[in-house]
Amino acid sequence: MRGKRNILRYILIFAGAFFLLFRIASEDTDTYKTGHWHSTLFADPAGYYVYLPATFQYSYKGDFLDKADSITGTWKKGDDFRLGPDKQVITKYTYGVALLESPFYLGALAYSKIFGIENTGFSYINQVAVTVAGVFYAVLGLMLLFLFLRNYFSAGISFLSVLIIFWATNTLYYATILPGMSHIYLFFLFNLVLFCYKRFLMEGRRKDLCISLAAYCLIILIRPADILFGIVFLVLDTDSFRELPARIKLLATLKNILLFIGLLLLVYAPQFAYWKYTYGSFLADTYKGETFENKWNPKILEFLFAPHNGLFSYNPIYLLIFILLGVYLKRMRAFFTGIIVMMVLLFYVCSAWYLYFFGCSFGSRNIVEYSGLLAMPLGIWFTRLADQKHKIRIALATVLICIFGYVNLKLMCSYELCFWGNGDWAWREYKYLLWHEKETRVFDPERSQEGKMVWVNNEKAYDLVPSENLSDGISFYQEDFTCGYKKKAFITVDAMSCEAQDSAFLVCNVYEGDSLVLSKKEMVRTSKNGWKGAAIWTPLPWDTEKNQWVRIYIENPWRKHLYFKNLKAVLE
Repeated sequence: MRGKRNILRYILIFAGAFFLLFRIASEDTDTYKTGHWHSTLFADPAGYYVYLPATFQYSYKGDFLDKADSITGTWKKGDDFRLGPDKQVITKYTYGVALLESPFYLGALAYSKIFGIENTGFSYINQVAVTVAGVFYAVLGLMLLFLFLRNYFSAGISFLSVLIIFWATNTLYYATILPGMSHIYLFFLFNLVLFCYKRFLMEGRRKDLCISLAAYCLIILIRPADILFGIVFLVLDTDSFRELPARIKLLATLKNILLFIGLLLLVYAPQFAYWKYTYGSFLADTYKGETFENKWNPKILEFLFAPHNGLFSYNPIYLLIFILLGVYLKRMRAFFTGIIVMMVLLFYVCSAWYLYFFGCSFGSRNIVEYSGLLAMPLGIWFTRLADQKHKIRIALATVLICIFGYVNLKLMCSYELCFWGNGDWAWREYKYLLWHEKETRVFDPERSQEGKMVWVNNEKAYDLVPSENLSDGISFYQEDFTCGYKKKAFITVDAMSCEAQDSAFLVCNVYEGDSLVLSKKEMVRTSKNGWKGAAIWTPLPWDTEKNQWVRIYIENPWRKHLYFKNLKAVLE
């Protein structure tokens, strides 16, 4: 009876966490439709996922192009997936993520057929399916991590460790904002390995070893660099280096070696077949031209600390975790040394890659899958704090973790998928992401030329007469802002004509000295029967080395008699 209650409790927790995260993740899915670069299936996520529609809807044939062109952002680049000379669908990614997404894709396909909903493979329903998949594996990974940590810590400490490792790191970002990337699926697989391998060590059941090895093979398929995670098999639960020979003897039996080779071949067999079909060879260099060009000059400082996706810059909790690894090294010497060696090797591999910042990513995304393993030092620290019952230390720890969590969440909410700063060490952009605030500039007709302010329906307005082509308006320079700088503007105005329906333009110009850098216009259609509104959203392409300024005004090309009010710009 107690076992059934525990199962029911876990199901309820899983359901609650799933719906909470799905509610957060679905904001982007609902806001950014198919084809938008913020959408769930764009660029890399589309490259992982393309196996599914190519297999089940298009049989890898050439008519796929007409359905996907301009939708996924990959055909034009040609480096994620494309059509080959025989019109076959070619993707540089392996099928592992698609395999995990397949139940949700097939569910969406069946649902669309039953209810007659459009499904091109990249329709809205497919984006929802991928979002559901990402959230599902995120929650399942969190539960597996909790169960793994329960072998070492109390339920409260385990839950707190899981909560913080998820909330205070970019794991949350890849579970909700970019659920189509590989990292949240790897997060699940890593924690599946930890959970099952721990049970194998405790109970000796080969089924658990088989599952952990199969998950590990899938990890290698999805991201070959994560072969480093195999160090866990040697060091998990080892306190002393003297225990390593016994562990090697346990694992390196002929039966286990054959099991691993068989699972690896089973996992890779479909990939070999696909490569043979598309590249003409069972082995293919799908990342041709993308190399470890920084191997002799690894960008380790940039990878760890730069405002351009630096690990500690976006996830400061990891800096604390690595300090704790050193502090508690004596407690689990071999295990924690193995983790340190693993992470150092991973840092080198990542910083040696030609794109050491890994493109449009958030805070060294390659570490997401390792976050579960890095929860261990947190658990030990929390246990020590709870045992000591030192109120000041607990309070300081709470404040520190809240600050780290806030930094991660603030950056996550401000981030626009890519880092838009000028260079790796663009702290100005980082400060903007962390501290930017909205600022409103309002045009006051009373401060305009004499006689231009009039009262219309008991409200102050600007009188734009037919002899005027351009009105007064709002002007500001980039150095006017004392708190960070402003990257975008939302501009609004209300206008009314003195005669019949007329038109004018709401204009926002960015200048460099006297030269026009950017111009945005929006037509304002006016009526004498009441105020009509217009709005512009525009980026502000500031260059710190140049004297740039902005002017916002009304253009009156048809020389009509107009009134306008409430001209304002919300800057952020």
